[in-house]
Amino acid sequence: MTDAIISCLSAVTALIVFCAIYVFVMTKPLTYFLLSPSYKKHPPTDTGISKYKFPEGRGIVCEPDIKYRKYLKKYLLFTYGDRKYIKCQLSEDVVSIRYEVAVYNSADKLIKILALAENIEIKGETRDIQLPSDASYVCLVLKAINEKEYFSTLQYTSLIKICTFSVLTIAMTVACGLLMRTAISSIAMLFNLNWYISLGVNIAESSIIGILVVLLYLTIRKKQIFGEEND
Repeated sequence: MTDAIISCLSAVTALIVFCAIYVFVMTKPLTYFLLSPSYKKHPPTDTGISKYKFPEGRGIVCEPDIKYRKYLKKYLLFTYGDRKYIKCQLSEDVVSIRYEVAVYNSADKLIKILALAENIEIKGETRDIQLPSDASYVCLVLKAINEKEYFSTLQYTSLIKICTFSVLTIAMTVACGLLMRTAISSIAMLFNLNWYISLGVNIAESSIIGILVVLLYLTIRKKQIFGEEND
């Protein structure tokens, strides 16, 4: 009887510990190293060259990366009322632009990626683009000017890293399912619940659950992993 109790406690403890590790690894190191784009790990910053105020709000003028300055002179981050916006000031020969804006909060966390395209209506400037209310600063990257001049864009998470994350997540889910089955069986044997021993998930079922976990996780974090298209 003592051996059965010890076996049961060991199985349940192993399950609890593994579940805690599973949640931690999924939400911290595994996500950070495999799903986080490089610009999320090391947020780039453009130079703020001046600040200004106006009756309804305030703003800051930022200088973009030097390789863009032939077309993009500067951009403005400003607050109007309780809303935040970004506006680009362009060279007069720019008639169309495609660019991306990675938005960060004050804790350096990437909160949104805007993929934008615009035919310039007012010479020398883009329209005002609203940012999330918790935006603190941005990283602006040009993709194309006048559909002729092309630039490298923000690098999203690679397919290899996504596949690696998926395989590891499914493997951990299978291990969790097997530990759960062991724990249930130990409890059943301790209390002579023979019908209870058949409960728990097997490898096939755990794999399916793991796939669902991966799909759910990638869906929740798709804006940061794959980017987001915005009209």
